[in-house]
Parts: sequence; structure tokens; C-alpha cells
Amino acid sequence: MLSVNWEGNATAACSVCDIEVAGGPRMRLSAILCTVGFALCALGFAQPSVRVVAYGADGRELRSGRGVALGEGHVVTARSILMGARRVEVSDGSRPRQTVRWVVADNPGAGLIRLWVEQPFESVSEWRTADIPAAAKLNAGVHVLELKSVRDIPGSGLVAELNGTVPESLAGAPVTDSDDKILGVLVPQFAGTRYVAFAVPIEDDKIKPQALRSIEEWANARNPEAEETYQLALGQIWTENYDSAARNLQGAVEAKPDFAEAWFHLGFAKGKLGRSAERISAYQRAIELQPDYAEAHYSLGVTLTLVGRRIEAMQQVKELRRIAAETLADRLTQLLEAIHVDKLGEEHDAKPTI
Repeated sequence: MLSVNWEGNATAACSVCDIEVAGGPRMRLSAILCTVGFALCALGFAQPSVRVVAYGADGRELRSGRGVALGEGHVVTARSILMGARRVEVSDGSRPRQTVRWVVADNPGAGLIRLWVEQPFESVSEWRTADIPAAAKLNAGVHVLELKSVRDIPGSGLVAELNGTVPESLAGAPVTDSDDKILGVLVPQFAGTRYVAFAVPIEDDKIKPQALRSIEEWANARNPEAEETYQLALGQIWTENYDSAARNLQGAVEAKPDFAEAWFHLGFAKGKLGRSAERISAYQRAIELQPDYAEAHYSLGVTLTLVGRRIEAMQQVKELRRIAAETLADRLTQLLEAIHVDKLGEEHDAKPTI
């Protein structure tokens, strides 16, 4: 159960002893989230939470939220805060706001973005990705959210849905365990009628540094219509509303035909609706746009394997090795071998006895 104290203290204690995990191994869930509740630092947050403010081209404030200071000037927050921004400032409340110099990493599928400022804030010394202990009961707040489900979603990674609504202004808030170790970031997603709260773990591969871009350069590469539609669809995927997600993702790729992440999630949604041919086509388009897109190669390989196109699936293993995605390559290889063995067994059983 998650409790948020709007005066600034927030804690959580698990009220669920066994969580059903859809699409991801229980071992990985236990390592990252420990199948427990979350503690969320809200307004007036303790360190290493910072305030993130986005400004439009006219200099007016567009929106604000929170972020997690990781050290050496790096801040991770919900990317929805930055939509339409031309300038972004970050503050810890103890000194003047700092202007963000660079976008270090952008992960649309996970809803996270990594920023950099010149003067580092007091930061978290580490964030947990393994061996997370069960959360202890702390001070209860006035706003309570219960952990609803945890899913491992291709293209997004692990996301935890919280049973309740939160204001958009809490986007980017840190999610911590009972030892104040950062587990992830609060990412509210608009699911059509309301904002649904999700906790997204901070994992190295989700915020891996990319080519540096200024806020203006990052903003100029965005298509507002496509981004808005994609974010809506992402929330629908996270809440398993695949039919609506597919419609919105189709709109996103029509508005921005080179939107690789939208093509990938369109393939995922089509697959959930049983449309394998459309799923394969969407994954292939994502790879055309982004040849080193590991998740797309893997998901395409899985789909090809399941529809019996083994040779083509084996080519995806080669592509994964080419881009050094060894874990996914090994996983796909294991799937191919398992299905091949099963097929041989079926053929053996089908032979008549002489």
C-alpha cells in the first residue's frame, strides 16, 4: 500500500504477499521491486528529489513536476513534463534554479528522460536494481494508493501500476523503499479519462547515455501530435487496453512516419489482438527506422518463431549478436531450440508404429 503525505513525507508498506506478474519472470520482479509497496516522496520532498519546471517558447511555465538527482549533474524525470518545452529548469529548493544544458538520454517507451545540469545537486548514492528488502511501515500519509499489478512490457521494461489516481504535477517523483533507496520514478499516464499512476524502475539500460542534445534540439525533433497520441497509447498498453492503443498508435505513426518506438508498440498491440502479419510488418518498420533497435529484433524473432518462420527468426539472432544484445540473442536462441525440440517430438509421435 502506497501512502503519500502532501506535506512532504511519504511511505509505503506492502499489503500484498503475492503479486501476479504478467509477462515477466517473478525472479526479476523480486530483484527489482521485491513485490512490495512503494514509498513516494511528494511535495516538499526530501533529497535527492528536485523540482523540474518546463517553459514554452513564450517564456511562460508549461508544467512542473519532480525528478531524481543521480549525481554528477544528472537528473531523471518523467519525459511528459518536457513536452513542448523550450527551456527547463531544475531546483532543489536550497539554491537558485539551474537551466538544463543537455538531454543525456530519452526513453519514450519507459516514459523517462535523463537531463544534465552544470552544478550537481545532492544525489542518491545508488539506486536499487537487486536484492530489495521488504518495505517497513513508516508514517502514513493522507493519500493512499495500493499496488495493483506489475508487468514486464516489451519496449517499456518493468512497470508497476498503482491503484488510484494522482495529479500530473507528481510526475517524476522518486519511488523509494524503506531504506530510502530509489526504486524508480512516478510516471502518471493518461488512460483516456484519468491519470493512472505507474512506478517505473530506474534501470541502467533505460537511461543509458545517448548523443547529447540541447532542450531546443530535443524539442525540435518532437512532433507534438504524434507524441501526444503515443503517450496516450502507451498508457493504454500499460493498462492492457490494446484495441484503443492500436488505434492511437496507428495515428501516431501516420502523424510521424519515422517514429520507431510507436511502430514497435503498434506491433506489440497488434500481436495482443492476434494480428500476427500486422505485428511482423510493424516490427520490421521499426527496424528499418532504427537498425540497432534490440527489442524490435527480439520481438520480431519471437513472432517469426511462433508462426513457423524459423530461418527468418534465426536471422534476428544474428542481428542481435551484431549489435551486442547478447542476453536477448541467447533468449531467442533458447526459444528457437525449445520449439524445434517440441516439433520434433510431435513428428515422432505422429509416425505410425510398424
